[in-house]
Amino acid sequence: MKTNAISLKFFIDKIGAYEPDITDLIMKMVQLCPNFLLCDGLNNMYNDVCYKCDMSLYGVFHKKITITTGFYPCVEHTPEFNYSNCLRYTEIPVLLSTLKKSKYHILYIKRRYGSCHSCYKTGNFIFIRHPTCNVHEVCKTCFKNDFLDERIKEPIAPGCMMDFHEFVDDIIENSNLQYDRFNGFLGEHGLYFDYPLDGWTNYIKEIYAGCRIYDKDRFVYENKIAKSSSFRSCPVCNERKIAI
Repeated sequence: MKTNAISLKFFIDKIGAYEPDITDLIMKMVQLCPNFLLCDGLNNMYNDVCYKCDMSLYGVFHKKITITTGFYPCVEHTPEFNYSNCLRYTEIPVLLSTLKKSKYHILYIKRRYGSCHSCYKTGNFIFIRHPTCNVHEVCKTCFKNDFLDERIKEPIAPGCMMDFHEFVDDIIENSNLQYDRFNGFLGEHGLYFDYPLDGWTNYIKEIYAGCRIYDKDRFVYENKIAKSSSFRSCPVCNERKIAI
């Protein structure tokens, strides 16, 4: 099934490059994600879109979780820290009911000639209406880089990361040290070490430097994601609330 899906995507990409209208025809005949031009999703089994779209900020599943936890869906990844978006208890069932009939997770995507409101480039691009205002359009590249945070590269964890975390938990449990991603292990006098100690096993000594580097990179990545809400809002009207 996976091979068939890859072959289908390859076929659509090849045909679409020469005959864009045929892509639309194939999308009507095959159960592709309606946001296919953005996500390349080859099914629509999750609230009429693919899994990737449903889990995204504009997806029904993501919106439902956000509303259930008492916050209005917005472009911020961490709504729990945005108390201005707190919902009244009576608003939650109303919004969930509205969400059931909503189609805003099916994005308005069109290939046309025009100018992007974000990068200002002009050409024959795939344009996407912004999921907050549902009015202004940006090109696919800007949408993926800004709204989907693809300009921020997620670090790849080494395979030994779980072993490192178990090692950290063991040290914390058996000492008065605490672990900080930048400063290593901290004691009451600010003790830290960015190198393996003599008493550690050879395996931990070997993986320590690589795991510490990843841990720091991950911390930087998470901070960039948390601070990128201004890029995810509409570049024209600056609307931040996700359309429900």
